[in-house]
Amino acid sequence: MNMKKLLTYGLVAAVVVPKVKEKLETQQLRKEYQNAHRVRMNNNSILGKISAN
Repeated sequence: MNMKKLLTYGLVAAVVVPKVKEKLETQQLRKEYQNAHRVRMNNNSILGKISAN
């Protein structure tokens, strides 16, 4: 019984952990993208300032 539970939880973890990790990475990328494109009060985005140099 105990071995069956370990095997089941191992398989579930092998499927769930990568999906959770991918979701967290996607959220982080989305946040970084939004911050990079956020328009300031002077209507210049951060990327616009970088590309202007």
